[in-house]
Amino acid sequence: MSPVLHDVTLLAYTGAVLMITLWPSPPDVGSSPVVERLLAWVHDAGVPEGFDLAALELTANVAMFVPLGLLLASSARVRAPWLAVAAGLALSATVETVQIVLPGRVPTAQDVVANTAGAALGASVVVAHRALRRRRARRAGTAETAVAAGSAAAVTPSGD
Repeated sequence: MSPVLHDVTLLAYTGAVLMITLWPSPPDVGSSPVVERLLAWVHDAGVPEGFDLAALELTANVAMFVPLGLLLASSARVRAPWLAVAAGLALSATVETVQIVLPGRVPTAQDVVANTAGAALGASVVVAHRALRRRRARRAGTAETAVAAGSAAAVTPSGD
């Protein structure tokens, strides 16, 4: 992804998170037919009935911050992936603090933990991907070296 597209994506994502989390009054998710259908579908897929609205909200809080971890950890400007986790914590703590004064909002420490976990998960995916790429590059380099050495041995006179 080009740096400009990366930055635009990060900006759009952050704007969406702020809009979702700081809208003065959240929709009444508990009575939403969409949420009820989603939970029914999840249960039909084999997820235990114990996975309820609270579990869905927790999962959504984790999932909402995964892109932040992915985008920040993959940024050319961020040298250490753990900074993506710190940014997730800072953004979430800021949002929850602002929610104190917003009508209809209920800030919780659980949301901060879940959001930070999401950012950590996203950053971890980037770290794992980079490690896999380095490993493949090393193997490819080793294979190229072995092939080159084999080729060199085949064309080098044996001294007979």
